[in-house]
Amino acid sequence: MAKRNKIVGALVVRRHKPGAFHEQVVHLLETFAAQSVLAIQNAKLFREIEEKGRELEAASRHKSQFLANMSHELRIPLNLVLGFTELLVDGIYGELPDKAKTTVARVQANGRHLLGLINDVLDLSKIEAGQLTLAIEDYSVAQIVRLTVTAVEPLARAKRRRVLAALGTGPPPTREPV
Repeated sequence: MAKRNKIVGALVVRRHKPGAFHEQVVHLLETFAAQSVLAIQNAKLFREIEEKGRELEAASRHKSQFLANMSHELRIPLNLVLGFTELLVDGIYGELPDKAKTTVARVQANGRHLLGLINDVLDLSKIEAGQLTLAIEDYSVAQIVRLTVTAVEPLARAKRRRVLAALGTGPPPTREPV
């Protein structure tokens, strides 16, 4: 049995009586040999696919573990920064000038935003592992716009640009049935 001039195996056929095989038998054996070559190659490919699947599963586990570790390692110092900014805003170290209060408020807003991104990355990892539970909550679009403007304003100011946002007064958020 050969495929592209490479020997894959051998098919041995014996007879009880000496003599040539009938042409139809030879043709049937050639067909059987060709199909056997395909079956052998398919079995090899199937084993390779199984092995690659195990490797991908291991890589996915390592990636999830890495994301969990990194989110933990990033959360601790970030929560410390947020805690210290909260102490500054609360005046524990004395009253801050208005300009400093604005800057500290931006640090807090950007820190919370970064914490949200870290949580999102961790949530993606949980989704892949099938461990995420959804919590449906109301949210304020106006608050999201204000937080975004607060985060982007320093960048715009550095480029001598202004960020303007106009928020209308509409009905309170409603929860749609899911």
